[in-house]
Amino acid sequence: MAAMKPGDVIIFEAGDSWLSKAIAKLTDSNVSHAAMRYTGGRMVEMKSGGIRVNGCYETLRGEKAYLLRLSPEKDPTPLIAAADQYIREKTIYDFPDLVFFAGLLIYRGIRPTRPWQNVADMVINAACAVLDRALNRIIHYGSKAPFMVCSQLVYQCYLDCGAEYEIRLQDALLQSAVLERISIADLAHDLPQSERLFHQDPAFKIHMDIESMAHALCDAADSTDPADPIKTKRLGETDLHGTVSYAKRFMELLERIVEQSEIDLPLPALFVAPSDLLSHAVNLKQYDTAVLSRRKG
Repeated sequence: MAAMKPGDVIIFEAGDSWLSKAIAKLTDSNVSHAAMRYTGGRMVEMKSGGIRVNGCYETLRGEKAYLLRLSPEKDPTPLIAAADQYIREKTIYDFPDLVFFAGLLIYRGIRPTRPWQNVADMVINAACAVLDRALNRIIHYGSKAPFMVCSQLVYQCYLDCGAEYEIRLQDALLQSAVLERISIADLAHDLPQSERLFHQDPAFKIHMDIESMAHALCDAADSTDPADPIKTKRLGETDLHGTVSYAKRFMELLERIVEQSEIDLPLPALFVAPSDLLSHAVNLKQYDTAVLSRRKG
């Protein structure tokens, strides 16, 4: 393995969890987590619960990772300083997996089927409830915790260092090359105000945990049985009207949160996925792969 340097981007292959598999499936990739090389043989990453600095070392039985570096290379000092700022602030994981999952369902190209729609409706509704609570915290308590998932932390550290460091993503960001897919976000943008159907039940509860929902999504995406046309038939725009309405509500809530939190990013940029950094960043070059393990501290 070539020696890693501070500031290098580390992209991990999808693990055994259903959420990890769902992220990979929704992004047409085999990866689901991102981190950045820190100092002293460590990496900085966003995990459930908050930002973490963990030891990172090569091993025989770890996780396969792709190692990327800015091209042309830059002094990593500003990147470490950017990461230090988030570490000092003890940045929390205030952009939970559920919201990221919903965002991928909305912004990524999807071949919609009835099973997919059932999962999407549940995930997006649940995510709207989470966003509604987050917006209330911001309005009433002044909370402005940044929204970050693993890949967003990496993307943001580079963005904080200025134009010379910004990770440039080509037009393929948030798009899919797979045929017969549509973007729920595009349909939501075109939904007239008078046609919105969204009615959020204040008592709405998540009836499945996120792993179960991710499992259901993977099953729906893999459903290709020609003997079951109900599960495999591609839905049209009329069939998706309710789902699109839920997505519109999600996007409106998120837009208000971004404005209140003074986040200067377009909504799709909040859903930069590990696969985007690996495959669609024109100024990140893969220089090696490795099998890595982490240890705390």
